Amino acid sequence: MQLRVGEHYKTRLFGRGGAGYVWEYALAAGDRDAVAVSLDRAAPNDGAPQTGAPPPAASMDTVVDIYAVRRGVVQLILRNVRPWETGGHPLEERILNVRVTG
Repeated sequence: MQLRVGEHYKTRLFGRGGAGYVWEYALAAGDRDAVAVSLDRAAPNDGAPQTGAPPPAASMDTVVDIYAVRRGVVQLILRNVRPWETGGHPLEERILNVRVTG
């Protein structure tokens, strides 16, 4: 993927929180300060505002926001994991190679 400095790229990741999974990210190879990444709970699909905590065992989607800070190339790894299962394989993994241009 290619972004220009100052651009955002957002995508929605399917949630499986009811089964204990959460999305996490790592900036692997490259210029780690080329992007800023945030993961936030997504609004419901119906567009209604989210009020309060989700119901118990709810699965909320996650929105990943990648903001291009400065020129460079970095590899972003997104993993859907159960945090208490250390050393296990993620349920899902996405690898994005991000190039930020001026």
